Formats: sequence, C-alpha cells, structure tokens
Amino acid sequence: MRHIARIEGFTCYIQDTRVRDAITIVLRQIKERHPKDFARLREKVRGFRWLPRSEDSQRSGTLGQWMTDDRAKNSAAFKEHVEKLARMEIARSYGFNPKSVHPEHVRLVADAKMQDRHTWPGKVAISRRLIRAPRWRLLAVLAHELGHAATNEDDLNTRFEEIGNSEWASEGCADYYAYRWGFGREIRRHSPERDFGHHGGLPGEIINPFNKTWFRVTRNFHYHPVDGPE
Repeated sequence: MRHIARIEGFTCYIQDTRVRDAITIVLRQIKERHPKDFARLREKVRGFRWLPRSEDSQRSGTLGQWMTDDRAKNSAAFKEHVEKLARMEIARSYGFNPKSVHPEHVRLVADAKMQDRHTWPGKVAISRRLIRAPRWRLLAVLAHELGHAATNEDDLNTRFEEIGNSEWASEGCADYYAYRWGFGREIRRHSPERDFGHHGGLPGEIINPFNKTWFRVTRNFHYHPVDGPE
C-alpha cells in the first residue's frame, strides 16, 4: 500500500513527512550508537502508527504509547522467535552448543518467556497533535516510547526494587534508554509538559513518591535514598 513506508527496516503507517523524518533520526541514532539495542528493537517493534482517535485528545494528554500487538504475540513467527531466544539463553548459561539443548528445556523456558509482557511485540503509537510540534518534542516522544519497547524484565525489576513504584520504574526505564541513545536534552526540554505523577523525575532530581522516602535519580535512572531535598 502506498501509505506504508519502510524506515530503517521498520514499518511506518504514518504518512506525515515530518513525523517520518523524526522516526528516521531516532532510529538511525540508536543504530549508530547502540546497534545491539537497535537489533532488539527490530525483533520487537512491528511498526509506527497513530494513536487510536478514541485515545488521542488534548484532554487525555497522551502523546505516545507503546501498544502490544496481540495478533503478533500469538503468531507462529513470534513463538519461533521466542524459542530461538530461549535456546540461546540456555546455551549461554550452561556453555552448551545451541543445537544440543534438549527441546523440553527449550519449551519450558520459552513458555515462561511467552508470559513475560516485556518480550511481546507491539507498535509505537503517537498523537496526531505532534504533526505541528517542534522537532525536539517529536524526538523526545519517539525515543521515550521506543525506550518502553527496549525495556526488559531485569530493567524494570531492578528499579522497582529500588523505588517500590511500578509506574515510575517503567517510565524511568523508558527515559533511561532515551538518554542512553542521546536524547536526554529533548526529554529534559519536554519534561515541564509531562505529567510528573506518571513519569517521575529526571537525573539529579530528588523525588518523594509516597510522602515517605526521598530518592535522588541517578544518570542511569536508578533511585538512591537520601535524607531529603537539599
């Protein structure tokens, strides 16, 4: 179909040229700076699309969302991909040749991975309101949503154990990847317009999620307890 484009190997269902240009910038920068992250995104991200109109309003405030793809999650191709990941993980853990790993062992590990939503494929959906947004805001939203796609179970569990807030742990993981890929300035510039209660803090800030313990956010979006604001 004419309105579907391929950008750095990803499917793009968005026709707007400014948005497509921004997607290109983000993907190329990730590819150049962190090719392993880029390879993981290629396996997981099924495309870029607009937010559903029912969720895209000024009132909702949502500019982007990582949306899991149930059809892709249940496909034979995704199951084969997860089994391949399981086989390689077992081989690395035990020093086996991947071809010699027992099929039953592969099945058990693959079944567990299939239940982990951090392995599920999906699409990055963004608001039509970004069509007229400055480029830095487009880059911030795209990098952040791709950061959600890049987040794995270890990323999330580590930060949740530190701060005890699953929402802030998830958002911190997404921002960590955006910063890692070189979009920290854009995220920080966009920060005043984001919902602090949803996104949490940025590196160097001291936050208090439960009106109890204060935390300082590190450059890698870990949360270290401190006595309080200085």
